Amino acid sequence: MNRFGLALAALASASFSACDAAPRPPDPRLTTVFDVQALYAAGASPDFAVATDAGLPGGVAIGKLLDPDGISLTVSPGFGEKYPLEYVTTEVWAFYDEVWLQPMYVPVTGFSGGVPQIVKNASGAWQPIFGVGAGSGFYSPFWQYIYFQVPPGTSADAVTSVRDVVNGGYPLSEGPGLPAPLTPAGVTITDPTAGGFKTGTGWLDGVAAPFIQFPAIPFSWNADDVINEVPLYHFVYRKTDGTLAPLPIPTVVGTGPPYSNTPAPPLVNNEPPPKYSAYWRLYTVVVPPTAVVFAPPDDLLYYPKLVALGQPVLTAADYPQPEPDALGRVALDGSCFAVDPDPWDPTCLYLDSQAHIEARIDAIDIQRTSVTVTCPLVSINGNPVGTP
Repeated sequence: MNRFGLALAALASASFSACDAAPRPPDPRLTTVFDVQALYAAGASPDFAVATDAGLPGGVAIGKLLDPDGISLTVSPGFGEKYPLEYVTTEVWAFYDEVWLQPMYVPVTGFSGGVPQIVKNASGAWQPIFGVGAGSGFYSPFWQYIYFQVPPGTSADAVTSVRDVVNGGYPLSEGPGLPAPLTPAGVTITDPTAGGFKTGTGWLDGVAAPFIQFPAIPFSWNADDVINEVPLYHFVYRKTDGTLAPLPIPTVVGTGPPYSNTPAPPLVNNEPPPKYSAYWRLYTVVVPPTAVVFAPPDDLLYYPKLVALGQPVLTAADYPQPEPDALGRVALDGSCFAVDPDPWDPTCLYLDSQAHIEARIDAIDIQRTSVTVTCPLVSINGNPVGTP
């Protein structure tokens, strides 16, 4: 069933809710950078969290989406197949079983050798027409190009809404997908290590609509236009009272569905490419009591936070020499650091890839949450991803 059929089914089932004795399921909630900007304007702190009841201890702090300045997307650290990486978060869905592909209409004057001749404005920029706004429950930043052919000489502001496209009767043709979150004006990525993005302005119902484009980041969808999700692992620990709490350390991105053994993207020139998904399902990973994060006393990023939580920490005698490549990684047994903490040496069993997590952690300690996120990668192995 496609997204339109699902919407009709939801309306039909609502008519029976008064007679249904089953508990009402949680309401789906979407948080975008528009919402985060409004929360900051209302006085919220970066630690204010959303999706706190959706299976992720502590929820998602709004500071993970936007810096307190309200315009800078926050760059977060992680690991993918042992490589360090960075990503930004632009949307958080709670209790959404599915997120759908949406149409993005792009004016063209034709095709030359199969290449669309996109209409551009006086500044040389393209201006796509978005089919759904961020205020809609059906919004997602995952778009499919729908080319519509206009006469040569048509200006970029001649057609500015889906209604204009439909009423114009223009020939249509489908194209590839593009991750492009809609944002308030001025939102960008200010971190100098970030790459693989550019800002632009399209149209939504005849009004200018700023967006950030991430064409280097792939995603896929099924026959019902549902975006395929990939795991993003968040580490948690069990407190003395038995409850779970988040560990303030890098996450780990997956390569495919759980236990699918999906191979990582192949290396390009001996470097990992940014061909990881942009749409993720969050999973919690409970670290065992023997596990220790490599965060030496001179580390100002993780060490103070781990101390504040009462987590095991290192002393200068726990490792033979500095090992910056190991920083923030979780080892199953911290005693390995005294031998060789190098993550490329087999001495330490790190939890720094989907394969390592699934092989080294009991399945009962890896739990699916009801949270999904848009997290395009912006750097990997210290290198900005390719600029579009």
